[in-house]
Amino acid sequence: MATPLEEAHVLDPFAGSGALGFEAASRGAVSVLLLDHDPQVVAALTQTRNRLDAPQVEILCADAATWFGQRAMGKDAKAFDLIFLDPPFSDHRLPSMVAITAPHLSSGGCLYLESDNPIEGGFEAHLQANELSLVRAGRAGQVYFGLAQLTR
Repeated sequence: MATPLEEAHVLDPFAGSGALGFEAASRGAVSVLLLDHDPQVVAALTQTRNRLDAPQVEILCADAATWFGQRAMGKDAKAFDLIFLDPPFSDHRLPSMVAITAPHLSSGGCLYLESDNPIEGGFEAHLQANELSLVRAGRAGQVYFGLAQLTR
């Protein structure tokens, strides 16, 4: 992976179980922000964070697109070194979320993508339009994944 997790600032805007974010925290991320729109999921994530004693993990009850729309990107705003983008496949929001999240990446930061459709091929043009280059792509069972790095 192009961005090491040690000292990384990580965002998981579709946290769900929190597995990706908690794994990043366990591998040295200095901060992890988990977002989920469901209050019950947020409560479960909070319990997990407390059980794991992971103070670097912040949890917010928020819709990802709304949160990004309200987040100011001024000079004091923290950019993320890694953003996990795995929205529910039924939402078909991955292309629009790439465009929304790319400006929130640090220089050389990465997006980890999951989809029910291949990341390679037609989707690469969408990544390039957002100054991202596909570093790695593959498939695990029914899930396609990719790692794209910001080129600026």
